[in-house]
Amino acid sequence: MEINLKNIEDQIFFDEKIHKLFPEFRGLFEQWKISVQFPGLGNLGKRSILEFLNALNSDHIKILEKYFGTDVIVNKINHEIVKNHEADMENLELCEFSAYKEFSIYRKDGKIKMTFWR
Repeated sequence: MEINLKNIEDQIFFDEKIHKLFPEFRGLFEQWKISVQFPGLGNLGKRSILEFLNALNSDHIKILEKYFGTDVIVNKINHEIVKNHEADMENLELCEFSAYKEFSIYRKDGKIKMTFWR
């Protein structure tokens, strides 16, 4: 099962049983409920969904897998504007930064230091 921005409301936010499995996210679930009741607060609901999606870690995913009875893949959203990265000369790979259009690179003490931005 894949959980992403398109289906997270149906899979998780509308399911009260899942809310009980994640007491640390109670505030986000409550904010989302308020945004559903008052459409003018739609941005609050979207922010709650994004925060929940990006806060999920491996322990949370295991809980979801146990609940759903299947493997769960979470597609997080990278909304960082600037990303800094450091690598050795031998281990330099830039594929993960293809979403960033601009970059700056410099070398210091055998390390490559990079800054990427959108």
